[in-house]
Amino acid sequence: MTLEAVIPLATSRSERVESYAGIVTALGAAFPGLVIHTVAREVTGTSDKATANADLARCLGSVAADHVVFIEDDVALSGGFREAVERSIRRLDKREKLGMVSLFSRRDGPPGFRPVPDRRFKQSQCVVMHRRVAIEWARQLRDVHPTRDWDVVLCRAPLVLGLEVEELLPSVAQHRCIPSVFGHHADYTAPTYSQEG
Repeated sequence: MTLEAVIPLATSRSERVESYAGIVTALGAAFPGLVIHTVAREVTGTSDKATANADLARCLGSVAADHVVFIEDDVALSGGFREAVERSIRRLDKREKLGMVSLFSRRDGPPGFRPVPDRRFKQSQCVVMHRRVAIEWARQLRDVHPTRDWDVVLCRAPLVLGLEVEELLPSVAQHRCIPSVFGHHADYTAPTYSQEG
């Protein structure tokens, strides 16, 4: 199992910088020696979106591990994060048609993995993916949708490859709902999240 992490960081938002520091600390404790790629950006408006997407695409293209954990900079991770990532990687390796597992869900339900219908996947706050999905995401950001929101493009990447998406409950990631640099403020959380995990 090889794993690397990718985290975009909006340096213009002090709350996100503080949240990012907590994520790095949690990742270091869960996976000592983990390579963490940070895509730091000072984005002040939508005109910077293409540059931010190009930076993220370059970062994704530099990942050498078989699997990538992608975490937004305004996410809290539970104590069960490491186990959830390891379970997700084992599942990705067993199921050839599975491309990505979301560790954050706005839906409630019994514990375990469950499929996400193709057009309904929108929860990209914290996902584990095959490297091939990361490469397709980078291609889409660079060549197809350079000015679209990166999370929308991420949700499309497995579909373009004909791969499935699943989510794991309970959620081991919680969206902290910090306003984005583009003025978006999605106020939604995972109902099954528990800090203890």
